[in-house]
Amino acid sequence: TYDRTGTNWSERSILTGTGTTSNDRLGTSVSISDNVAVSGAPGNTEKGKETGSIHVFTAQLR
Repeated sequence: TYDRTGTNWSERSILTGTGTTSNDRLGTSVSISDNVAVSGAPGNTEKGKETGSIHVFTAQLR
């Protein structure tokens, strides 16, 4: 995530899913509203072959 001050952007954090691997393809789809980001991981197999998963991230607004 990034913070903007005027016209300058600075990195604030990197969103990573708990227990994800590159095969999960986290970030294939992303939706953002206010301080919540939802990211799809269609390749996740934790609950079965190609079942996929979503990860919800909530930011503390400054």
